[in-house]
Amino acid sequence: MPIDVLFVDDEPMLLAGLRRRLRSVASGWTMRFADSGAAALEQLRQRPADVVVSDVRMPGMDGVELLTRVRDRYPATLRVALSGQTELEQALSAVSVTHRFLHKPCGADVLQTTVSELIAVKERISNPEMHAFVTHTGALPASPLVVDRLNEVLLDPDASIETIAEAVSADPAITARVLELANSVLIDAERPAYDLPGAVAVLGPPLLRNLAAATAAREAFTSASESLSTMAAALEEHSLAVAQLSAQIAGESLAGTAYSAGILHDIGLLVLAAQAPGHWAEVETRIAAGADRLDAEEAVLGITHAQIGSHLLAFWGLPATLYEAVAWHHDAPARSSWTMNPNHAVYLAETLLTRLAADPAGDITAFEDLDAAYLESLRLTDRLPGLVRTARNLLTGTEANTEAAAGTEAAAGATAG
Repeated sequence: MPIDVLFVDDEPMLLAGLRRRLRSVASGWTMRFADSGAAALEQLRQRPADVVVSDVRMPGMDGVELLTRVRDRYPATLRVALSGQTELEQALSAVSVTHRFLHKPCGADVLQTTVSELIAVKERISNPEMHAFVTHTGALPASPLVVDRLNEVLLDPDASIETIAEAVSADPAITARVLELANSVLIDAERPAYDLPGAVAVLGPPLLRNLAAATAAREAFTSASESLSTMAAALEEHSLAVAQLSAQIAGESLAGTAYSAGILHDIGLLVLAAQAPGHWAEVETRIAAGADRLDAEEAVLGITHAQIGSHLLAFWGLPATLYEAVAWHHDAPARSSWTMNPNHAVYLAETLLTRLAADPAGDITAFEDLDAAYLESLRLTDRLPGLVRTARNLLTGTEANTEAAAGTEAAAGATAG
């Protein structure tokens, strides 16, 4: 079926230019055009679109309000915001209702690529009932304590990139949005940002302050149940431990990317708890009764938190290296790819920390069911005792060993390669 795309802008000349430029590159699209938010909603009432691409600054109903209404009324519709550089602060107010930001003027090839990527991600969700669930996700609850700490750091003129990145990394929701914006066409960076120091350097403190405010979603915790708040706090602690161990496993050259992937690996759990608390509660009930988490999620949702997180990050335009590591953090990668990458690092970190948490006295036997050739191919056999010590230290809160400290330090200072 053709992809149905609705473009919204109050400038008729711009819409005419889009129509002309896209005609040659957007084969297979049904393109519609509206010159106001009200006109766009009327068109959607008559026939919902697959994608809405809207200018941010428009008279009357601006793009933020329009995309918010689209999210609420047509959650399966993908949402793209167009913004000029001078409107960047206003564009950040749309952070919770868009899947992608694009910079004006936007080339036809960029628009075509962006829309095609979004549709491809959506089509990878095999369960139709889950389309609206994943695409509806906007603001994820960020810890108010983390937001306060980040703002405190950002107000310090002497704060280093590493210090700011460390403050960002304390919360998966803020981490995801910082990486999303740093990788958006709106920023027009020269290369993808795979790690937090690189993303922080691209955005700069003023933009980060606005992004933190847009991402805070304090009301999500103000009204949250005690169980949700407890879950979010535990998720932050676990994600940070996985990130630190992933950075050590990956080695210096991949430490920064592995660290970011570790922070993000369970963001699907946050999506599930924030967006579908009833489903989340049912999953937790099954787990409490002895079910495996992934089996419980498949039974209740038809999709796992790993898939939810990966699809969301792909929608938001994060590099494939990151969202693939999130997708497979519970699965050993195929034998054909047995060279170190962030996927291996996060999978092994998650596995070791989870097993040692269940069996604190466990040692190297925590990995006894892994193929010895797998560990050897990743050059981890001799390092395994040190990794086990690091994992135990992370779980108990004691000081990590020298190798772990070096790995974490490397993650904080690494930049995208």
